[in-house]
Amino acid sequence: MLKRAISIVMILGIPGARHRLCNYKEDKMLRKKILGFVIAVVFLLTNCVYAVETERRNIFQKRAVNGAQAEVKSELKAQQPAVKAAVEPVAKSAPAKKEEKPKEPPKPKVTRTDLLYPSQLVIPSEFGSVKEYWPHDNSAHDKIIIHIQDAHCNYEAQMNLAKMLEYLYQAYGVTLILVEGGSRSDSLSYMREYAPKDKRIEVADKYLKNGKICGENYLDIVEEYPVDVFGIEKPELYDANMSSFMKLDEIRDRDLVMLDNLRQTADALKEKIYSPQLMGLEAKKKDYTDEKMKFKDYAVYLLSFFDAREKAGLKKQGLENMMMYDEALALEQKTDLKATELERGKLLEYLTRSLPQARLKECLAKTQDAKDNKIKQSEYYNYLKGQLPQGKSVEKIYPNLFAYIDYLNVFDKIDNEELFKELPVLEDAVYKKLIGRNKEASELYFISKGIETFEGLIEIKITPDETKFYTDNKNRFKIIQWKEFLSSQAKRFGIATNIDTQSTVLDNHFAFIDSFYGVAKQRENAFLANSVKTMDTRLPVSPLTGEAGAFKPKNPNAPKPAVLICGGYHTNTLLELFRKAGIAYVVVAPNVTTATDKKLYRSVLKEVYTPMARPENVDVDDTKPTLPGLEEEKE
Repeated sequence: MLKRAISIVMILGIPGARHRLCNYKEDKMLRKKILGFVIAVVFLLTNCVYAVETERRNIFQKRAVNGAQAEVKSELKAQQPAVKAAVEPVAKSAPAKKEEKPKEPPKPKVTRTDLLYPSQLVIPSEFGSVKEYWPHDNSAHDKIIIHIQDAHCNYEAQMNLAKMLEYLYQAYGVTLILVEGGSRSDSLSYMREYAPKDKRIEVADKYLKNGKICGENYLDIVEEYPVDVFGIEKPELYDANMSSFMKLDEIRDRDLVMLDNLRQTADALKEKIYSPQLMGLEAKKKDYTDEKMKFKDYAVYLLSFFDAREKAGLKKQGLENMMMYDEALALEQKTDLKATELERGKLLEYLTRSLPQARLKECLAKTQDAKDNKIKQSEYYNYLKGQLPQGKSVEKIYPNLFAYIDYLNVFDKIDNEELFKELPVLEDAVYKKLIGRNKEASELYFISKGIETFEGLIEIKITPDETKFYTDNKNRFKIIQWKEFLSSQAKRFGIATNIDTQSTVLDNHFAFIDSFYGVAKQRENAFLANSVKTMDTRLPVSPLTGEAGAFKPKNPNAPKPAVLICGGYHTNTLLELFRKAGIAYVVVAPNVTTATDKKLYRSVLKEVYTPMARPENVDVDDTKPTLPGLEEEKE
């Protein structure tokens, strides 16, 4: 599922204002009313959006490499002769009128500031969102890494990634972009001289769509920013990972057919072994997986199997966000939104009349901050509530508004990313409760979950939590034993099956899986070491001396910032490594509403891969690559 959102839109009716002549005292009162009106109008335009999303992430990506770069450069350089041919005759005759090209829409101005703390970073909502950051205080750090979770070969995500990188440069002066899939400079800025900007946009856009280049490459070709794209791989590890990937890709289709054969037998047995309640849970799970059921509805369904005492136990088992979500849903049921809107209007009208002008200006600033998502909605509403006299008599005037604030206070404490991670844990708890002591149902459930996990491992579209299920239960991932159970139960219930109980092909392939995911872990340690090394060597802090280097903060104590782009699968481990190393971080994800073409990703990865490690005593061609469309030699 790509994205699920819960949106709450606030609508407020504003009383009209009439023009009138006034003396000084009346004019002062009018200014207060106008300011109050402005606050209300800004508030009217405020949308509260609570978005939670989950996505299966690929383990790694070979980013723009020589083959793809060569194609882009080739296409761009192809434009040069045509440009020169058009220019030369003009010098011998009367000046020709230049053909006017449509102007690009002006980009919004961004004020450059030093990024001192992770909490300071803001991403425009039309490009992406901040998922988490560390530390939460304003303690000093010498480095800040902005980790962008990559969605490989997804045009929408890559274009939003390019826009985020542009914003990070304009707003915070971030120039260093660290990427997986490379071990040296990945800069394509030299291609800018091969063609005018409109042609560079055309060519780069084409290759971004077919997955041959990525968002940072697009920005590097199209714009004139001094960005520094640099690979952070350890070549030997990357090549080992690619070797394992090629082997997994080779066995993928055959293994998936065999696993599907096991799944069909398991599904047939469920109708014989599972209780009606379990079959109902299976149907709901399928509806949710197929996106026919919303997150909220599925969560409410799962929570309905537990009473208050049992929910308290689930909270102790690590389902804190799910329990807060349950509490928020209960508060939502008690909230009358129409009455809340009326009471909010009364509150703003009261504040307009009663607050001094300085406080009204402060209120306007808070309202604007809420509109710009700089503060949480719960913080804003609690601010408004704090402007009122304290006491139960006030609560009686605004009962629905106060109840709504209680709801927001709970809702804003929920970590949306963790909430989605907790859903499978809740689902598993429901299964175990319904299975009870039924040994056959318990074994069938584990085998079904194991088949699903094995498929994710083979297809490399699995989350770290799902990988953990495999590593924690590795001694039970015995396919030949699964086959024996399924065959014997199928025979017991008269279900036809063609399972080969003697074949050990699938069991033998666990070695390839272990190799692939094991090396992926080692690559993450290399990411950290090479990120630190690259930031130290390629980001000379030069605010006062004017030394070479694009990173020149106004504040000499500003930490060195860098962007690190890699698949979201690596996020959890990298954040743990960052914290241990004392490196501040912000996790950012580009907006994605379209599915990634997994076949395109696989084909591009295999097409553009060349061994990264350089054999000794072998000459390596270091010629700068290009792309078709920029191919002709410069004269």
